[in-house]
Amino acid sequence: MKHYKIFIYGLLFTASIIACDDSYESNAGDPALMLTVPGKMIKSAGYGQYRMNVLTGEETKVTATLPEGGLKSLVITKTVNLAVDTDYGANGVFTASPSGTEYTFSYVPGETDLDQLVGFTFHAEANDGTVLTSDLTLVVTLSPRDNLPKRKWLFVSKLWVDQDNLQDIRACETDNYWYFNEGGTVTIDYGANTAAGDCAFDGFNVYDSWELSEDEKTFTIVYHALFNPSQITTDVYKVKTLSVEKLELEIDIDLSWLDPTLSTEETFIYEYKAVVK
Repeated sequence: MKHYKIFIYGLLFTASIIACDDSYESNAGDPALMLTVPGKMIKSAGYGQYRMNVLTGEETKVTATLPEGGLKSLVITKTVNLAVDTDYGANGVFTASPSGTEYTFSYVPGETDLDQLVGFTFHAEANDGTVLTSDLTLVVTLSPRDNLPKRKWLFVSKLWVDQDNLQDIRACETDNYWYFNEGGTVTIDYGANTAAGDCAFDGFNVYDSWELSEDEKTFTIVYHALFNPSQITTDVYKVKTLSVEKLELEIDIDLSWLDPTLSTEETFIYEYKAVVK
C-alpha cells in the first residue's frame, strides 16, 4: 500500500512539473514578434528570445514578421550590458516605419560591441491594440578583416607550387613578424636572424602599404627600393585563407629572367600565423 501511495505522489509531482513546463513554453499571455534570418536558426530558449553570432563590420539583417492587421508603432531599443545605449537612434531608441507584413532590421556591429552584452528589444503595437515584444541578443566577434591590425603575423611557410609544393621559406625568415597596421601601413620585424646569409638584404625593400579588397579576395602590398625610392612595386595576392588565426596568400612571380626553365608565372603560397602583439 505504501508503495502504491509513493507511485501516485510521484505521478502527481511529475505532472506538476510538466504542467509548469507547458505553461512556460506556451506563454499564452506573452505574444512575441517573430524574428528570422534566412538559413540560420536564431531562436533561443524562452518566448520572444533570439540570439545571433555576428562579426564586426558586417551588416546584420533580421526580418520581423508583422501582424496581418498592421501596426500602430514599432520601436527598437538597444542596450549594452542591460543599460540603454544612448548613442543608438534617438537616445537609444529607433522608431521604425514599417509597411506590409515584414520589417527588415539592419545593424553593423562595431568594435565597441566586442565582449559586451548587446541587445535589441523590439516593441510593437498592433492596430487592434495587441502589444508584441521580442529580444535579440548579438554575440559580437572580431571579424578577420578587423583582426588583421590587432595581431602580429609570423611568417611560417612559403610553398613553391610549381615545384611540387617545395617549402621555399629560408631559415632566417621563420622569425619574421609582419604588422598590417591600422591606416594601411606595413612594419616588419626581421627578428634576431637577419642581415646575414640568405637574409643579408633584409630591409632593402621598404614596405609602404597594405590593402584588403572589399570582397576579401585580393590582398595588395606596396613597397619601394631603399636606395631607389622611385622604384615602386605593387604585389597583388589572391587570398586563399583569411581567419583570425591564419592568413594564406597566393601570387604568381616571373622567374624566367633567372632561369629559362622557369615560367613567367611561378606560383607561391605564403602563410602567416596570428600571434598576440
